[in-house]
Amino acid sequence: MKSGRIISALLSALILMTVFVPVLSTASGEAQSFAIYPEKIYIVPGDSSLFSISFLNNNAKETTFSADMISLNPRMSWNLILDNKSVKTVSVPPASSISALLSISVPATMPIGIYSFSLKISGDADAYLNGSVVVETPVLSLSSLEIRQNGGYVTFSLNITAAGNVSASNVVVSLYIDGKISDSMKFDRVPTDSTLPIFMRGSMGPGTHSYKITAATIDGYSPVHISGTEVISQPARTPSYLPYFFLFVLVALTGVSQFIRLKRRKARLVRANSKISLRPDEMLRMDSKEGEE
Repeated sequence: MKSGRIISALLSALILMTVFVPVLSTASGEAQSFAIYPEKIYIVPGDSSLFSISFLNNNAKETTFSADMISLNPRMSWNLILDNKSVKTVSVPPASSISALLSISVPATMPIGIYSFSLKISGDADAYLNGSVVVETPVLSLSSLEIRQNGGYVTFSLNITAAGNVSASNVVVSLYIDGKISDSMKFDRVPTDSTLPIFMRGSMGPGTHSYKITAATIDGYSPVHISGTEVISQPARTPSYLPYFFLFVLVALTGVSQFIRLKRRKARLVRANSKISLRPDEMLRMDSKEGEE
């Protein structure tokens, strides 16, 4: 009875060792080894992920390894790529190593989750390389907003980033003012390791206005928005000096006119006084001159 328990325990341990194979799998002996990197890759639905696989051959002769996927979600597809070609076998010269790429593609309808796989490598002996693909949708994030007024325009400044484990592709950011689109911009990629600045501008007249900035991928992933209201004050009127200028001109013209009239009146008085003091013959000569004039 006791020996039966020991055998059962050994069988359980063997099953666990078979299922949970280490990332670096080594065949019997030190002549061959294989490794996969990284162990886990994050991917968005409808995209592909790439793993690097190294084949080490310490034999004195060339060895050919074959690859076969023995455990993979049936909705996924895979390819072993060497020198930009899809292959099923890899030939490694003696005492050397070769790296290939394992590409795993997921459909656009793939549910969110973690999907493990096991790749069988056959050479002098069999080895199993295990990894996982984590299917996630991007998580966009908008920073706090800075608003500046410049005449009749308002500038909105903020940052956008992908806060999850996967980058976001083909992201469209739109600015709506009072329910109507005012500005938009597109990013081919929003990475997870940095932020991208956004500068958008819209027109706002005096009064209270609502605004909304939205961001989402073209595929509709991770819609996010920031909204609020902005009050635009009535611009102060610039004082006009034109009426005062016209008034000054009018007063000046009036003064000049009065000055001319006074001069003429004074001249007439002088002439009148001069006529009284002249002799009759001089007055006749002056009258004749005035008549000629």
